[in-house]
Amino acid sequence: MALTGTDSMSGVIDMALDGLLHRERVRRDIEAYGRSPLTDDEIAMADGPMRFDLDDDDVDYEALYGSGA
Repeated sequence: MALTGTDSMSGVIDMALDGLLHRERVRRDIEAYGRSPLTDDEIAMADGPMRFDLDDDDVDYEALYGSGA
């Protein structure tokens, strides 16, 4: 937290995820310049729903880290 200047672990995670997403967007943009336009199937796949699941239902984060309040 001292390194990032945030006052919570959540802030650190938010910054890390923002950085990761930015780098991935830039990487994909650079990669896209070297190939042909997306096909209709690729566009349809990108527009589809996304499932986000950490598969960590068995972890009691409150017991490990407190309520954060």
